[in-house]
Amino acid sequence: MNLSKKFDLSDLINLLNVIILFLTTVWYIKTNNHPYIDINVFIVSFLIHAQLYFFLKNEKNNSDPFLVILSLVILLFYLTRIFTLLFDEYTFSLVFTRSNAEYIGPDEFFNFLIYLYLSLWMIFFGLKLADKKFKIKSKKNLINSKQYKRLLFLSLVCLIYFTIGSYVFTTFSQAGILIGLLSGFLNYEVFVILITIMVFYYKDDIPKKYNRLAIFILFMFFFIKALNGGSGPIFRIGFPFLFALLMIKRIKIKISVLIVVTFLVIFTSIFGTFIKFSNQKISTELISDFKEIELDQYNFIMSHIFARAAFLDFSVELVSNEEYKRIINLPRYGKSIIDSYTPGFDVFDEPLTGHALRAVYLPSFPYKPTRKYVSENYHSDQINIFSEYYILFGKYFSLFLFFITAFFLKKTYNYFTIIVKNKLFGLLVGGIILNFFWIWLRSFGIDFIISELFQAFIFPFLFIYIGIKITLKY
Repeated sequence: MNLSKKFDLSDLINLLNVIILFLTTVWYIKTNNHPYIDINVFIVSFLIHAQLYFFLKNEKNNSDPFLVILSLVILLFYLTRIFTLLFDEYTFSLVFTRSNAEYIGPDEFFNFLIYLYLSLWMIFFGLKLADKKFKIKSKKNLINSKQYKRLLFLSLVCLIYFTIGSYVFTTFSQAGILIGLLSGFLNYEVFVILITIMVFYYKDDIPKKYNRLAIFILFMFFFIKALNGGSGPIFRIGFPFLFALLMIKRIKIKISVLIVVTFLVIFTSIFGTFIKFSNQKISTELISDFKEIELDQYNFIMSHIFARAAFLDFSVELVSNEEYKRIINLPRYGKSIIDSYTPGFDVFDEPLTGHALRAVYLPSFPYKPTRKYVSENYHSDQINIFSEYYILFGKYFSLFLFFITAFFLKKTYNYFTIIVKNKLFGLLVGGIILNFFWIWLRSFGIDFIISELFQAFIFPFLFIYIGIKITLKY
């Protein structure tokens, strides 16, 4: 095997798409009377696999990072779930084990997958229609060593803050207060995007020693996040890095790199889930315990990984249960957003939707949850934009809104990455938009996204802008 041979990222994702479809077909043939997957569900899942195949072939001919992100989300969190439900002998789900979700069956799966299929076409056409050819194109602005060192300094500050916030401070300590004050300006996902731009876009414009330091900072973000456990290294570091890279260049991956990345993804997913369930920090004893896990325990961990990545489960239940409309509705969203921005007091006492969904499916949860109760019994539920739009705007009007949202995001992205003359500024905003698209697709609630908008994107961008004193030229 030639380990140095390169493959286009879209081709690799399409290969994974075909492999998942093949495995789903084999396991469907082997399985009799599955509680969730019947012939209709299998057929519409086949259509969505074919749809992604078309999207990725189109992306290869007309580079579009939005289509890569969309295909990854649907493949990893929806289509793969159909296979894991067939593959997992326990058909374990964090959703379908709920007492009021016993009605979920093949019909509910089929109805949602048809809606998902139509929604994806609307997003695709919205992205394509926004691709008007621009006559004005920005050139690559050179960055001098002084600016680059300022960026490195700000990134190091963020890394130190991130490390302290992860391992050192306690809630009521002076360090904890400082961390809280800085959290709006030092969002590490934005800094991961920034460093990726520095490393790959400006690598020929600055001394190599600065480039190596930037690579080291990027690695440390991933390493420290991995020590925290859970899916953070992949979701909060790996994907923002990938999105920034997609924006800068056409990604072709060596087989050797693919093997290493695959190992890291599998290992951090399994080990991170183990840390989460063991509720421990990294230690010699913890690593020793991990080595001694038996096969049935690995099966348990894998079942939970399958279930936690099962956006399909959450979506099917949400659109099939009318009770969720009393939590997922625009008036309540408006109140929860206002409360999230009122410092030290609440106007309506409405928690964010992702924290309030338990009021529907958990008997011990108050029918009308309060922000205080939610904070004392913290938990967040995945909503996902497809089920959320379905509930908020209806089955048909929501399809039009998918088109509008995709069109607006792509238009804005094209403006900043193509027209804006200051390339560093434009690419940073472009990377933030791609990361926002990823967060939007995986929604914990539109009110949650809006409440985090300034802290997650606007404040850190302003902090970087002021820090390096960029002069904007249009």
